[in-house]
This record gives sequence, C-alpha cells and structure tokens, in this order.
Amino acid sequence: NHGLSSMGIATIFMAGEGFMANQPAVLLGRIVDAVSASPELLTPTIGTAASDTSSLWVDITSNTTIFPLFTLIAGSIIAKEVCTVTRKYLVEQSSTSLQKTAFIDQTHQLLAVRTDAVQDQRVGSLVVKLDKSVAGLIKLQKVTFLEGAPNLMAAAVALGYAFQGHAVVGGTMLGVCAMGGLVTAAQISSQKGIRIHLNEQKATMGAGVVDLLNNLGYIRASGMRELEEKRLDGMAEEVRVTEFKHHKYMMSFDALKNFVEATGFVAVVG
Repeated sequence: NHGLSSMGIATIFMAGEGFMANQPAVLLGRIVDAVSASPELLTPTIGTAASDTSSLWVDITSNTTIFPLFTLIAGSIIAKEVCTVTRKYLVEQSSTSLQKTAFIDQTHQLLAVRTDAVQDQRVGSLVVKLDKSVAGLIKLQKVTFLEGAPNLMAAAVALGYAFQGHAVVGGTMLGVCAMGGLVTAAQISSQKGIRIHLNEQKATMGAGVVDLLNNLGYIRASGMRELEEKRLDGMAEEVRVTEFKHHKYMMSFDALKNFVEATGFVAVVG
C-alpha cells in the first residue's frame, strides 16, 4: 500500500513535470510574438555597443511585457527540477522497498517449498533465475517511472499545445508518435524470445561456475582444469553470440525510431 501511494504521488509530480517542461518553449514563443507584433519593445537596445550589456539588461528588466515572461521561464525551470527530484526520490524509495519485499518473499517461499521439488535444479541456475526475477521487477518499475512515463507526459502536453495552436502540426506530431510506438512494439515483440533465451544461457553459465566452485579440489586433483576452462569458455561464447545478436537488432530498431523522429521533425518544421 505504501508503494502504491508513493507511485500515485510520483505520478502527480510527473504530470507537473511534463507541464513545466513545455512552459519555456511556450513562453519563449510568446516573447517572440510580442516582439514581432511590437518591435518598439526592443527599440532602445538597437545600436547599443556590444560591450554595453548592462544597458540591454536594464531595458529588458524594465520592460513590463517581456521581463515577466522571462521570470515565468525561470520559475518553470525551477519547478520542473523540483518535480523531477521529488519524483525520483519517491521512485527510488519505492524500488528499494520493493526489492527488500521481493527478497523476503522469495526466502519465505524457498523455506516452505518441498525439498524434492528443487533437487533436480542446479543451485547456480536457480540463484541466477531468482536474482533475475527481482532485478527485472525493479528495472520495470524504474524504466516506467523514471524514463517512459515522464516522456509520455511531456509529449502529451506538447501535443495538446500543438493541437491548440495548429491542428495540422498536432496531427503530424501525433502520427510520428504513433509510428514510434509501433516500432517500439515491434522491437519488444521481436526481442522477447532472445531475451528469454539469453537469461536461460546466463543461468546455465552461473550454474557452471557454482559447480566448479563446489568441486574445485576434485578438478585440480584429476587434472580437469583445461577441460573445465574449455567448457566455461563455450558457455561464455554462446552468451556473447546471443547478446551481440540482440544488440544488433536493438541498434537497427533504434536507428529506425530516430529516422521516424527526424522525418517528423522535418515535416513539422516544413
């Protein structure tokens, strides 16, 4: 319950962060519009010597139209950082609590499980799988609340401003977001099997290391050192090949997403 309440509060700060992140651009646009509509706002600074920056600062700070907007920009930047730090604090606090809870739950289940149910499991493989399950849960929470959801919040606010200002621009941005989402969905779907296979390979390699440590004296006495090194080298090579294959696919999908984003940028600016 405490974790859920922390995530709920973090979501509220996330929404505020997304709103504040868009304010500098919106306020700068208002400054440009004000100067374009009334060039005399900056007339006193035209012809000012390059070294006379104090005169320029006095003109801006004394301007009742422009200076309040600069003040709001500074305030929005500070407010965004406050929301960001608070959100990260709540997420990290919840993640560490969740990690502890998951570990205790795993220990409770292991102490209650029937011994014959785990007799056919290799100790190293089981330890790696248990560790991966906890690490994956924590990573999912952090990726969601530290990376994914904040970007979606900021994008949603930006889309709202875009549709409010120009429907065609908003529609173009929405189309780019949709294409990026489809590419990401395809990326996740295509890599699901590889990630599972990679985790299984790492679990097998971990089991091999544990077996090596448990039988270290026998391996040395029987002269099987080179054989064990070759066996572990083969496991490590299989992991390397699978992981590099995974990264190649990830790089290709990332390049495609960047291409979609660049195409959308050109379409919006054009």
